[in-house]
Amino acid sequence: MDYIVFSAISHFELHMYNFSYDIACQWHKKLWNHMLNLPEHLQFNHTDKIVRFFVPKFHLKAHVQTYQTWFSFNFTRWVGCTDREAPERGWANFNHMASSMKEIGPSRHLGPLR
Repeated sequence: MDYIVFSAISHFELHMYNFSYDIACQWHKKLWNHMLNLPEHLQFNHTDKIVRFFVPKFHLKAHVQTYQTWFSFNFTRWVGCTDREAPERGWANFNHMASSMKEIGPSRHLGPLR
């Protein structure tokens, strides 16, 4: 996860980064230490940036009360009114295809996905 995130943001020079992740409450704790183990071109100075972590609304209720407040979109400016669950709703449409897709070869995947 760390490599994917830092690879993606290495192409942008932003002042503010908002990360939404089901387990952001745990992921953020050691993120900067993990970053130091990544290739140098993926590392960036986070101390002069606004970096915020959120847990999507559906997953937020599974966390302790304190984390529900700290990682909520509801109490944060400039993130809009969102639940951040939309990507998972989209993936849910493909779950029924998973078992049939593993039975066919890669050259045949495109047809069922259309």
